[in-house]
Amino acid sequence: MTELQHYSGRKVLITGNTGFKGAWLTTMLLRLGAQVIGVASFSGREYPSFKALKLEKEIQQYKFDIRDSEALEKLIEREKPEFIFHLASQPITLMGMEKPLYTIQTNVLGTANLLEAVRRTSNQCNLIIVTSDKCYQNKEWHWSYRENDRLFGADPYGASKSMVENVAHAYYSSYFKSGEQVRICTVRAGNVFGGGDWSENRLVPDCIRAWTINDEIEIRSPQATRPWTYVLDVLYGYLTAGINLDQRDTLNGESYNFGPTALEPVSVNEFVLGLWRLFGSKGTRAPLKVLSSGLISNENELLQLSSEKANSVLGWKPRYDMEGAMDQTIKWYKQYLHEPAGIKQLTDLQISEYLKIQVGDFG
Repeated sequence: MTELQHYSGRKVLITGNTGFKGAWLTTMLLRLGAQVIGVASFSGREYPSFKALKLEKEIQQYKFDIRDSEALEKLIEREKPEFIFHLASQPITLMGMEKPLYTIQTNVLGTANLLEAVRRTSNQCNLIIVTSDKCYQNKEWHWSYRENDRLFGADPYGASKSMVENVAHAYYSSYFKSGEQVRICTVRAGNVFGGGDWSENRLVPDCIRAWTINDEIEIRSPQATRPWTYVLDVLYGYLTAGINLDQRDTLNGESYNFGPTALEPVSVNEFVLGLWRLFGSKGTRAPLKVLSSGLISNENELLQLSSEKANSVLGWKPRYDMEGAMDQTIKWYKQYLHEPAGIKQLTDLQISEYLKIQVGDFG
């Protein structure tokens, strides 16, 4: 019996469950025996993976936008989830520049709607709110950001994530501090990658789309560093945070970073070339080209996260090194592109293999 069996038979709500991380988390929780409830707007942005995995047949799915506060409150009161993983958001930095109001409404007011619905609920609940590494004030330094560093997003997307953190803390301080009915934590990760991501203006899916048609991938900042983290490592962190939140009342109101442990940061250029070597595409002159000017004027070059708190408090650490994570990622896309009927089996296999590595005796 592993710690993850804590979710067996438990009712778990995932907002944004049709997206990249949401589809993986839904699959993981089903594998762990949870009763999964999903809510998503089904905008179509990342729906292909969720559809290919046939997840809607295995869960209770609700279709509405989290900006609909009335629908969200009715859902919480009807289903009474024991755990809520709040992933629903507008997750793209560039779209945040193009649609700042929509980004703020979805990310900030959508989260506030959920917090208010949970505040009004009559059941006990553990709420894990997913934000981003972009919530920190980026000082372009070489040190990794810690959970007590200043929150201050410099662009609409980053600002929305900073505001989500502040709204979550306000609800914790004002309503949830006792932990008697609701316990809450926020989890921060960034540049999460793995198979099944189809978002526009995100590096891995942009690479796959370009290389599939023997084209080059255009990148803005080849020397920029990011805290690249494999999707299953990050989701295992979220699940571990949920278990600890449920079992340890002293962890109510805390925040955790989940990032890589590599001593040397990996640049965008190095990351793309690593994917290219595994993808094995032929026929292009070069795998990438650098745009003459960045599309985001205030985009940061240096960004790293410290996961020391997650390691010491939750016992979390990533299990795949960069090469292993890239290998799993490319295998997923190749399966989807060449034999999509087998994608569900491969996804289940990758989760099973990961959990055996992470918890040892998982069967």
